[in-house]
Parts: sequence; C-alpha cells; structure tokens
Amino acid sequence: MGTNSKNPVFVFFVSFIFLLCSSAQFCYGVDTIRQGQTVADGDTLVSEDEAFELGFFSPENSTFRFVGIWYKVDVKAVVWVANRDSPISNRNGVLRIGVDGNLVVLNGNRTGLVWSSNVSGLSNNTAAILQNTGNLVLSNNESIGDTSRAHWQSFEEPTDTFLPGMRVPVSSAIGEFRVFRSWKSASDPSPGNYTMGVDPKGGPQIIIWDRLARRWRSGQWNSVIFTGIPNMSNIASFLYGFKLSQPDENRTQYFTYDPSGPSDLLRFRLGWDGREQQLRWDDDQKTWTVLQTQPDAGNLCDLYNHCGDHAVCDNSKAPKCTCLDGFRPRVPDQWSRGHWSGGCERRVQLQCQRTNGTNTTTAQNGEQDGFKGIRRVKLPDSSRLSLSAMNVDACASRCLGNCSCSAYAFVSGIGCMIWEGDLVDLQHLDQAGNLQFFYRIHNFELDGGRKISNTVIIIISVLGACLLVVSIWLLWRYKKKVKGLPVVSSMPCCRDDDVAVSNESKTKDFSADLSGPTDVLIDGSQVNGPELMIVNFSCSIEGEEKMLIYEYLPNKSLDYFLFDESKRALLDWRTRIFGGNQNEANTVRVVGTYGYMSPEYAMEGLFSVKSDVYSFGDSAMHRPTMAAVVLMLESEAPALPMPKQPTYTSMRSLVDADYSMDIHETASASSKDVTVTMVDGR
Repeated sequence: MGTNSKNPVFVFFVSFIFLLCSSAQFCYGVDTIRQGQTVADGDTLVSEDEAFELGFFSPENSTFRFVGIWYKVDVKAVVWVANRDSPISNRNGVLRIGVDGNLVVLNGNRTGLVWSSNVSGLSNNTAAILQNTGNLVLSNNESIGDTSRAHWQSFEEPTDTFLPGMRVPVSSAIGEFRVFRSWKSASDPSPGNYTMGVDPKGGPQIIIWDRLARRWRSGQWNSVIFTGIPNMSNIASFLYGFKLSQPDENRTQYFTYDPSGPSDLLRFRLGWDGREQQLRWDDDQKTWTVLQTQPDAGNLCDLYNHCGDHAVCDNSKAPKCTCLDGFRPRVPDQWSRGHWSGGCERRVQLQCQRTNGTNTTTAQNGEQDGFKGIRRVKLPDSSRLSLSAMNVDACASRCLGNCSCSAYAFVSGIGCMIWEGDLVDLQHLDQAGNLQFFYRIHNFELDGGRKISNTVIIIISVLGACLLVVSIWLLWRYKKKVKGLPVVSSMPCCRDDDVAVSNESKTKDFSADLSGPTDVLIDGSQVNGPELMIVNFSCSIEGEEKMLIYEYLPNKSLDYFLFDESKRALLDWRTRIFGGNQNEANTVRVVGTYGYMSPEYAMEGLFSVKSDVYSFGDSAMHRPTMAAVVLMLESEAPALPMPKQPTYTSMRSLVDADYSMDIHETASASSKDVTVTMVDGR
C-alpha cells in the first residue's frame, strides 16, 4: 500500500480527481449547487430526468444575460427568470450560494449583487436543487429536495409560466392573487403590463388583467372545468387537467395540473401580448403545439365585457352585441354605430324597486318580479355563493326575497350562485351545454306578460272574425238588392251657361216602383251649386224595403234638403225621371251640347231609353237598346245588324214619328223633304 501511494501514476490520478472536485457540477452532481460552489455563465444545472436546464441565457435579439430555467428540448422555452429586473451586460455573471445561505446572482466583478432569494435567518448550510418538475428548491443540506421543508422555491415566485406541479393558492382571505406576470416584450423579460391569477369569489376563476382592468376570465370552476372556456372538456377530465384541492387548516385551496401522460411536456404561458397559451411538446415534429389560446385573437367576445353590462356577445352574429330581453341600449346612437361598451339598461323598473326594496304585490300591477332564463352563456362575473340554498328552488327564493339580487344560478359542482348589481361579461358559448342562469326582470317583460297581450290579441281577432261573419251574412241577406245596384260613374256638372231643365215633376212625385240607374237634372242654383247638375240615382223596392241611392255632392248631399221639412220648401228645382213603366218622355227645355245630343232631343226635347245609344244610329227606330249593346260588347261573335244610311234632317222622319206614336199613341209629327248630297271619291 505504501509503495502504491508513492506511485507517480496514482498521485497524478488523485490530483486530477481533486481538480475535478473543484467544479460543483462534477463533484456534487449536475442538478445541485452547494455552499461555496458557483454556476458561471456557460455552465448549467440539469434536472435528473434531463427535462429542465438552468443557466445564463440571452433573449432573442438581445445581448443582455439573465439566469433562467428552460425546457432542455428548446432553449427558447424559458419558464422562469431570476434577475428579470436587472440584466447583466456581459458574460461574467455567476450564480452561487451566498454567505448568508441565499441563492444570489452576481455581476462580472463577482461583488455586485444582481439578484437574491432574499430569505432571512438562514444558516450557511444550504443547497439548491433543480427538480424534475422544473422547480428550483433551496433548503438545508440534510433536507435537500424536500419541498415541505424548503426555505425558498421558484414555484412560489413564478414569472410568466405555470407548470404541472405548481400550486396556485385560492383563498377568500387572500382574495385576488396575481401570480404570473408577462414579459415586457419578446426580447425583454422584465415585468410587462399583463398579470394572471385567481379570483376566489363566487366560484374561483382564472383572470388576466391589463394593469388594473380585467382583460379576460375563464368562467367559474365547476370541479371539472372552467365553465367559460370552450372545448375545455376535450383537454380535461376527472383524471387529468386542473384540480382544486380540499381546504387545508387555513381554509386555503390550491389549483394544480395533472398532465394526461407523465412524460408530457406542458406549459401555460402568459405572453407579452396579454394572451395565455397552453402548449404541449410534439417530439416527432420537434415543436410546441398550441392546445388553446385565451383570449382568442379571432374572437372579440373573449375580451372582458366587450358588449357592456346586460348585453350578450355572440361572435357568430352581426351585430355581435344584443341586449338581454327587457333591456335597451343605454346610449342608442353609440350602440347603432357599433360602440357597445355603454351596455344596456332596463326598460321597466323592477317592482321591488318601486316598493322600496320589497317584492310584495301592489295594486298597480298586482304581480311580483320574476326571472327569465338564458342558456349557453358564460355565467356573469362577480357572483357570490349561497351555501344554505341546496337546490334550484331554494336558490330562486333566496334571490327573489332580496331586491338587490339581479340573477341566480344553481350549477352542479358549484351550488347556488347569486349576482347583485349589473350583469357583466356575458358571452354566448355553443359548447356551454345546459349551463344557464336566471336574471330578474319586471313581470311585464316576462312571458306571462306577453301571454296577456296575446290573449288581448286573440280576443280582438275573434271579435274581428265575428264582425266579418256578420258582414258576409248581411251581404248575403241583401245580395239581390246589392246585385241590382249599378256601377255608376260621377257625372260632370254642366257649364254655368247651360239652360236649366224645366218640369212640373217634384221630388215628392218620384215613382214608388223606381228601379235601376236614372239621371236627374237639377237646378243647382237652389243649393248653392252650379246652375245645372246631373245626379245619378238608383233604387231598390224589393219586398217591404225601399232604397234610394243618390250621388254625393260637394256642396252637401241631397239628404240635407230632402229630409228637412223647412229646407225642402226651398227647393224649386225641376227634375225629370223615367217612371218604372216609361220608355219615352218629353221635356219643355233642352239642356246640353248639341253636338252630343240625339237628334230627337236636340230638336224636340224628346228623350227616351235610346237617347244614350245615339251613336249606334240616327233614327231611334233603328237603334238597339242598351241591353242589346251590352250583349254585343260581351259576345265573342256578336250578330251585328246591317248599317243604315245616315239621315240629315231638321226634323224627325216619318218612321221616327210612327215609332213615337206607336209608343204613346198621342204624339204627332211632321216631316219636310230635304235634299241629301252624296259625296263620292274620285
């Protein structure tokens, strides 16, 4: 043994081992650093399973040096940064255990402190280990790696990334807890504008803040998924995904994440652009696969309260924003231009608000406020839990009895949720299944109120139908009388210089059996009208009922004079009508334009039932009756008589006189010879 100790080869080997032991990486293992050991720029610590690596790095497009932890498969996948506020401008920095037992980062001269774990009361018997979870743990040498006895660990001071194995506390005593903070830019890991954490109130949910304002929220946790994240059930279940622990002795719970496979490399990163991404390493493609992004860049409805209060945002519709039933835009002109942030307001004040906070029945409308359900939406923000309400009916009663309660929901895995005040951040979700909540609304706006309106509409419709039936029955009852009434057109008044008709017949001399259309010539000067008017009359005398129809006149109709005993005496107008059994009559005065009169009327004042068909022949004897004319016009192949040669005479011909005498047996006529000149073309 003594000879061997003096062997030069043995001495060289021992010296070489001693020199190697001066490097902490080889003497104490690659995942641990102890008192007096350093990790210089260029050296690294690697976790036992070689998933994570710690060392100095420079971000993309930057020369500054930072101490960080990254996935070993991708040096750009940095998950934690130590000196994010204090970059090192050269490559002379070191990481070591300080004399006070803390982890420290020193600058190039190895005396200037850049970063420290900053734990007080430590001994100089400490060491740090990089675990397989990516957690850097500082503890005493005898308990190295025991997180329950750790003095400090990087998982409790994360930067922008959540990793499986981390615990995020959820406690009403803590309140909103902003755990992660984004980089300032892609090349600057200093703290940015966005933070991410948990709001425990009313069912815990993940929140992303932009400075002080909320930018996005996950929806409430229902023991399996966050209810406001679409398709989350595809990447989570009871066996893997996010888990919420039972409360500890301090009534604090913790969110953790269990990957579906133990070898999966996963990370949740809050990007410098304010979007959180869940990424999984694809070893075949050697790249990160994005499993989900929140808020979605292509979905404006993901942004917090994009449509304002009491409005639902649906990214698949145009416009995207609609007010809840019973609400209207608070600023209509802005709303119509697509500026929806003003939200909506109630159309009708709640009943309980009108009764000073009570929801009792009043004489005004006699009904309480009610609730309207809405499905497939992200539940509103800012709820609170009512632990004593164990079912949906009890939850509804609890809300109805409190005028400040604006909505409620009973959700499996959460319980009775109560909202007070405005309903905020409502988003339509196709994948929300049967998720629904009920919001408070005045009874007038409920379906019941609309049913009352529908009842009124039904009553009006029935009454209208009855009126229609009665009208049809009346038309059927008088169908013969109505059928007998002619369609008459308004007759123009004669000119002021036309000659008035004179006749002894008065209105009281109208025949009782008058029927059919009749023209009555009236001296209009008696009724403040033109000197002569032609009025159309029709009548019906069927059975015991008598009907007289006369044309409307602008200067009051005839009933104003006919049915007033005092005004009837003022009428000294002369009329002439046909009796029901007359074919011809004679007037004393001729009225009209000669070019449009039949010859017998123009020359002798004789008019008959053939006067209106003067254009069909000069001689009344040869003219057809109006009924025959109508038959000709309606027939497809009328049998037209042979035309007669026109007669130009100053008096009626003998044939006409005979025709007249045959009718009346009293009329006499004379005729004179005339010369007729025939004109033939050459």
